[in-house]
Parts: sequence; C-alpha cells; structure tokens
Amino acid sequence: ASNTVATSVAMVNAYINDGLGQAWGSVLTRNSTIQSLNLESNTISSGGMTALAEALRVNTTLTELKLANQHIAFSHQAEMALAEALEGNTALTRCPIALDPRRIASVNFPSLVLFVIF
Repeated sequence: ASNTVATSVAMVNAYINDGLGQAWGSVLTRNSTIQSLNLESNTISSGGMTALAEALRVNTTLTELKLANQHIAFSHQAEMALAEALEGNTALTRCPIALDPRRIASVNFPSLVLFVIF
C-alpha cells in the first residue's frame, strides 16, 4: 500500500483466490498510485469480491479493474456489493466482469464502461 511507483498491476491466471482478493481489497483502500488492476481468469469468489467492492467505495485513483472470467461463482450479495460500489465510484471507467443483469437491474452505472459477459 505504500507503493508510489507502480501504476498498473496484472495478475492474470495467477491462482488469485479469496484470500488474495481480500488482500488486494485492503491494498486498494490505502493505495493512491495504482490506476489499473487486472485480476482476470482467477478464482476470486464472494469474500474477495466483497473486499474489492469495499475498496471501490473509497479508492479514487483506480480507473480500470478487470475481473472477468473468474473460475468460481460468487454470491448474489457479493455481486450486489460490487455493483453498488461501481455505481458510486466516479474514478473507475472500465471494469470487465460477468454480472447477472437480472440481479443488478436496479443499479445505475452513469460513467462506467461495464462489460457484462453472459
């Protein structure tokens, strides 16, 4: 979290699980340097997604968060937490992720390019 140099981190298909997803959530709550985080093709489920959602509520520098193609499902509660955090985050402009549009229909994403993958 004390990083002042790296602005982009890619950990694609790197066996990132809930524990590491939660660690990234913790990092993003304190880090003001990282602008792009790619965690695609891992196994982040409910705990990690919820931690990332909490981080998005306070992080103001992350503009891209890639979460597509998680090899494990996450709960409706985690999905809603993430959707609501995305709705309130004004810095994030790109977030590829698979969310069920029927379950997040009430959420408005005004400035976010959200790629919903079915």
